Amino acid sequence: TEVYNISTGGWAATQYLYMFAKAIMFKPRTVVVAYYTGNDPLETFAMVYGNEQWQWLIPDDALTRADAPKVEYPVPEAQRWLVTFSDGVEAAFTPTLRLASNSDHPAVNAGFEIMAMTAEQIGELAARAGTSLVFTIIPTKELVYARKVAAEPLVVPQDYRTLVAAERRNIEQLADSLRSIPGAAYVDVLAPLQTAALDAQPLYPDTLNGHPL
Repeated sequence: TEVYNISTGGWAATQYLYMFAKAIMFKPRTVVVAYYTGNDPLETFAMVYGNEQWQWLIPDDALTRADAPKVEYPVPEAQRWLVTFSDGVEAAFTPTLRLASNSDHPAVNAGFEIMAMTAEQIGELAARAGTSLVFTIIPTKELVYARKVAAEPLVVPQDYRTLVAAERRNIEQLADSLRSIPGAAYVDVLAPLQTAALDAQPLYPDTLNGHPL
């Protein structure tokens, strides 16, 4: 059995769709497509509203790329929440940054809608190719550690609380769309990640990096 990892840093949902059409040339038995709530919604919005190649995916003609909420990056120190848990695990959270892709905002909502549209297109390509398709949604580090944070005597920033609630809703809605795609399977990784986070084994680098180890 051969396994190919063709993920690339900086990609969003449009690139997943584009690369899926190439990936099936390898005639894979199964392809796993993972969306990320940490920045995919806004990066997908920017790509579709800023690149003529993807404008056929625009869900709302009243919006422009300029309507996207402004994001400070690199993340300023004032927006970094550094935590040392009672078991010694250290984590660096950036809730304000991640909230930008999960807030109830027209551009963010459009981004999630486009993500669901790309999944439908991927589903059609997989069906024609006879490829088994699995979807999942990678949550933010902040949501993964939410249960652990709640169990500790910490002063939690409001942006963290808002992010956790908003991202849960967004994942539920996107997951419902992914489950509805004919022939595709959906795998929930949030629950097992949150359970694993309760242990003393770090799941992430102790930096601002939001990608799981």
